[in-house]
Amino acid sequence: MRRLLFSSLVFFAVASVSLGAVLASCGGASTTGIASSQDAGSDGTTSPTEDGQAPEDANGTDTGATDAADASPPCAAPADPSTSAVCLTLQPETITFVPADPALDGKGILVVEAFDTSVVDLADGGSATPLATVVLAQGDAGGPVDLSAGPPLSRIDGLPSTVYLRAIFVDNPTPPSGLGYGDWIAGYILTDGLYTGVPLRSESLPAGQGTNVSLDLRALRKLTVTMSLATTPAGNAQGPAEFLAVDSVLIAKGAHLFGLGTSACANVSDGGTADVVGFVLGAGPYYVTGWVDEFGTYEGGVLLPPGSLAALEVEEDGGAQIPAADEVTYAVDAYRVAKSIPLGLVIPGDAGGNAVTCP
Repeated sequence: MRRLLFSSLVFFAVASVSLGAVLASCGGASTTGIASSQDAGSDGTTSPTEDGQAPEDANGTDTGATDAADASPPCAAPADPSTSAVCLTLQPETITFVPADPALDGKGILVVEAFDTSVVDLADGGSATPLATVVLAQGDAGGPVDLSAGPPLSRIDGLPSTVYLRAIFVDNPTPPSGLGYGDWIAGYILTDGLYTGVPLRSESLPAGQGTNVSLDLRALRKLTVTMSLATTPAGNAQGPAEFLAVDSVLIAKGAHLFGLGTSACANVSDGGTADVVGFVLGAGPYYVTGWVDEFGTYEGGVLLPPGSLAALEVEEDGGAQIPAADEVTYAVDAYRVAKSIPLGLVIPGDAGGNAVTCP
């Protein structure tokens, strides 16, 4: 069972770190643009893209919708007729913002980038160099972009005939070092969830012309997972904790990652509970699993080391799956999601070492 869990869950952890590098380029050099808005919003319909790519589903990053682009004003031709221009409309998914929470109020910084490669998040945590970067501000006076004001628009000139666009909106004024709740992303093909090397969709831009493109902007919703003890622990029921949100109970048999959260130390001893905060992408439904590393040996190379408390159940073939009761569902416009999961399985084997004590 340990081998099966290790091979699958390590894959998910590495994937999340790689995609977390998305935000690294936001602090680099950029050109400044002004974001504008229009009254027409997305009606939720989709259509095939011009390059034949299939639309994404509700848990993917982009539907490939062309309706908004077709309805936009004509995109001006580039200054250099040997190059191309793009006028990008970002369609934020429908989310109920939380005005009292600056991290979830829909007001923040929006960065649009164009690349000459589809894979921009590198395995070493770095990012490919963009052809162009535009930092969007709302209105002539600048200030934060307000997603509730309508679809943000931006224009990039001097591009090649094929480009790969991505947009990152940072709602949270104090974001983490990697991806976190309150971030929004566009351009990625995420039908298979978050994984190392997830590509951007391609855009064909005729030379000497301006082309309207529409991308769906997807929110990383805040997901708080409350863990509790549901078995006899091998240690003191304290330690580093993590959760994953996936699209199948069969976590080691092709499940796709759509959410992640970590805590430096969670204490579920003596009937207590511990909240682990992270994010989830898409409308779900998903299945949530989590664990507490009681002996603090995760850094030793085993994601679920002996003695860990996990929200898993043993299958008849000796493998493990997520309990069906740990499915999380929520309203399609929810920006904050909560789920409680019991830790009912102790990973067998010799834990060794000393138990971790939370401060």
